[in-house]
Amino acid sequence: MIIAGGCYNDESGTRSFRNDVYASKDGVTWEQRTADAPWQARSGPRLVEFKGKLFLVAGEVGFTPSTQLGDIWSSEDGGATWSLEVEVPEFSARSGHGVVVTGETMLVIAGWPQLHDLWSSTDGVSFKQESNLVWNCDGIVSSVSQIGCGKYDFWSLVHNDKLVTLGGSGAFSTFGKLYGDSWAMEL
Repeated sequence: MIIAGGCYNDESGTRSFRNDVYASKDGVTWEQRTADAPWQARSGPRLVEFKGKLFLVAGEVGFTPSTQLGDIWSSEDGGATWSLEVEVPEFSARSGHGVVVTGETMLVIAGWPQLHDLWSSTDGVSFKQESNLVWNCDGIVSSVSQIGCGKYDFWSLVHNDKLVTLGGSGAFSTFGKLYGDSWAMEL
């Protein structure tokens, strides 16, 4: 297991961010791989192993559109050293997104704020948009409630050749509308 980044409240109660990386074989004993990775400290990045590398995808340093991150980094040594793969990928900056691997393809799914897109990559660097209708969402958002049909902070996985998402949140503000649904798409 490898964890990277995260957030915490410092002594003054201010939300602060980490750019450290830890690994564990048993979930009990943890080894620090690096105390200061070269990527910007962040919360909500997604980690995935793909084609022999560990990829760190996007994240956030706040809950506004301008504080979302989109950069992609990779590590070939389990998180000790990192290389920037792409600073600005084809998809928009995001957090709370899904990243899964199926066969020879990495998928990036939706995220904050109320995104409903799906992107694929065969190298972790160049991405192609596959859909803008994840969850059959057309993206219409009420200007009054700021609630649409996009999601973030959902669980995503590949099962029986299907992309599956479970639950999630969906409002412009953090911890807005909570979903208890499941959704699947043939891959």
